[in-house]
Amino acid sequence: MSEYMTWSELVISLLLLIGFGILMKRMGQANPEGTGKLGRKIGEVEREVASMDGRIRQIERVVSELPAIQHKQNDMATQLSATASDVKLIARQVDRLYDVIVPKGMGG
Repeated sequence: MSEYMTWSELVISLLLLIGFGILMKRMGQANPEGTGKLGRKIGEVEREVASMDGRIRQIERVVSELPAIQHKQNDMATQLSATASDVKLIARQVDRLYDVIVPKGMGG
């Protein structure tokens, strides 16, 4: 034994190895993944991200429809303007007819 290690060196080496073993075991227990806490937290985050992804897709779909809605609104405004103009013309014509027909119907 004297050629390689003395008994005291061997004991010290064994104590060091045992100490490292105990330390590694404790570090493994302190690892949140080993206890599942980290896994649960990651699962919660993944669910939240999936939920947000669905909402983002809905928002993107609505935003992509906005130009078509704007175009329809412009078309409706044009039609409304034309209809308002037609209604004014018809109202004037009805007033003229009323001015002619009513006096003749009253005996005049």
